[in-house]
Amino acid sequence: MIKSMLKLLGLSAAGLAAYLVVTKHDPKEFANSVYSSTKDKINGVSNVLDQKNKLTANISKLQDEVSKSKPTIEAMQKDIDEYQFKINPHVDLINQRINNITK
Repeated sequence: MIKSMLKLLGLSAAGLAAYLVVTKHDPKEFANSVYSSTKDKINGVSNVLDQKNKLTANISKLQDEVSKSKPTIEAMQKDIDEYQFKINPHVDLINQRINNITK
């Protein structure tokens, strides 16, 4: 098993060396660019996780506020239903008079 890992490591090193020779990259510059791009990706993942945590917290706050507002919304709906019950006869009368005028 160790032999296989050493062979794989050797092949990888040879492949990297061939890539650097063909593309004419300086090994130091290549290592620095790989390091900086890896660091940028890690920072990006960290930022995504931070934003996810903020979103989760905000969703939780929203759910709390919605549950707190439920009694108020129900009370408003009750008032609207009561108001509609009171004005329905008047609206019906108005519609009846409009129908009589348009005939």
